[in-house]
Amino acid sequence: MIMQTNALRKAALASCLWTSAIPLTGAAEPDSNPMTIIKGDTVKAITGPPDKFTGNVVITPKFGMQGTQRSFATAGDVMFLPHSRSHWHSHPAGQYLIITAGQGWVQQWGKTRQTVSAGDVVWTPPDVKHWHGATNELPLTHTAVQGLIDGETVKWFEPVSDEQYYQQEF
Repeated sequence: MIMQTNALRKAALASCLWTSAIPLTGAAEPDSNPMTIIKGDTVKAITGPPDKFTGNVVITPKFGMQGTQRSFATAGDVMFLPHSRSHWHSHPAGQYLIITAGQGWVQQWGKTRQTVSAGDVVWTPPDVKHWHGATNELPLTHTAVQGLIDGETVKWFEPVSDEQYYQQEF
């Protein structure tokens, strides 16, 4: 579902951020669990691996992916150059995509491909097979936020074929 109004976007983001602020266990003693700051200059971007992405993709982890954090969600910025996309995949806890720059396509298995642009927020429910990426002419950047269930955030499937990528429906 693509949210088009500012009020809905703000509500979705606030909901996402609010739920990400809820601890996994009861409240900690004030000094037993100090606040953590992840400095942006300490995070290294990686190239999207070819067993999960097609084309030129750069992933910059934000939180929950570094292995040293106790987390119940992960987030990262993902930049797709034109023609680049994820493989088909699903998320056991669902996923928010916050489109931050450019224009791209998102598609749920068996549904019509949809266009997304900077400012849009996409919610994909748990276990829904989908893909997302840049259009064939413009790059796309989004922040992806997905919850952890039993230590897993994503289940990967087959690549999106060129035929699937270029047609609106299949």
